[in-house]
Amino acid sequence: MLIRSELNPAYTANQNDWNHQDHSVYVKIKPGVTRDVENEIKPLVKKYRAADIDEMKRLGVKPDKNGDVYTLKLLPLSEIHFDTQIGTGSVTAKSYLYTLVLVGLFILLIAAFNFINLNIAQAFTRVKEVGVRKSIGAGTRQIFLQVWGESFLVCLLAVIIGITALTILIKPFNQLLGQNISLRHLYQPATLLYIILMVFLVSLFAGDTRHCLYQS
Repeated sequence: MLIRSELNPAYTANQNDWNHQDHSVYVKIKPGVTRDVENEIKPLVKKYRAADIDEMKRLGVKPDKNGDVYTLKLLPLSEIHFDTQIGTGSVTAKSYLYTLVLVGLFILLIAAFNFINLNIAQAFTRVKEVGVRKSIGAGTRQIFLQVWGESFLVCLLAVIIGITALTILIKPFNQLLGQNISLRHLYQPATLLYIILMVFLVSLFAGDTRHCLYQS
């Protein structure tokens, strides 16, 4: 929706006030000309914010590497939520997000190894059962499908419990951290594919490990 800024009731009072900030401005420029555009903006800033620049210098503000104590910078649209110095709105540093991802993957890896170890431990208690199945004609393929099917059902049940818990806890989690995380991210095709792939691989590896123990 486009609305003329002149329709704002406060426009007349603030139209000549260069200290007034009302909204973010987005511009489309050619690739590789960001620095040139910023240099074109500098005279405008020095002209209309001269008093502010002088005041900042008087207070001892140090110029940046380009010699500016006050200037306007352009930021790529893809970075507005990740640049903690220039970004607008809800800004989060990428390093924080990467840390959360690594912690999540580490927890997932530990859970997968624990599940596989539990499968290995369970295999030793079911050796007799497998021996009986072999004696009555069960083949290698049938035994593998059984142990893999059991592992797959346990993994699938864990995913269902996890999604149910997420659905219940997402609202209080958002309230606690002041976030607005939506469940729609969970149902993105890429996310669903990742979940299905993880269930398949973990259950397959756990089932194959048990099957190898039975074969030995």
